[in-house]
Amino acid sequence: MHPPHGTSAHRHAVAWATAHAGESLTDLSDAVRTQIRALVVHAFTEDIALRQLVAEIMPWLTVSPAEQTGLTLYHTDLQAKGYSGECLDQAVERCQRRFLRAQGQLIMRREVSCAFNNGKLLSWQEAARHGWLDRAHTWREWIGLKDDPSCRHCWAMDGQRVRLDEPFQTPVGPRWTPPLCHTCRCAMGLAFDP
Repeated sequence: MHPPHGTSAHRHAVAWATAHAGESLTDLSDAVRTQIRALVVHAFTEDIALRQLVAEIMPWLTVSPAEQTGLTLYHTDLQAKGYSGECLDQAVERCQRRFLRAQGQLIMRREVSCAFNNGKLLSWQEAARHGWLDRAHTWREWIGLKDDPSCRHCWAMDGQRVRLDEPFQTPVGPRWTPPLCHTCRCAMGLAFDP
């Protein structure tokens, strides 16, 4: 998922993650955002897999109010079915872990994607400043996946091209890079005039 260590895009992804990872997650505490930032940096510097990142962030997360309501309803439903004691507690705990794992996957996938795509953008802009990319004939192209996890906004973005120093015009406003939504797996590539 990550470029080889030492590449300009990799270096810029680490720098971007060090400064910005987690900052858009305003509903989380500063301590959790700091932990997310550290994990995203480690994802690039130590090539840590998503599964491990999720496992490391899960203890820092809490269920949302909606998830807590779901857990309460689940607890009540299990009690009505005859569950009690340790068996009931373990079933509810497994459900809570599923909620936290899903939350962790969304957060870590999005934050690593942000760092990865911003690293590419900064690398390309640096290359243009050095004359290695011709600004007049170079475009950034949004690469959207048209499958189930992707949203209709991601689908609509596929193939949109902008110059190196212009934001993409997305259905939710200007964006410099993917991701666009919580389940976004979009990326960017370079395109050149013939």
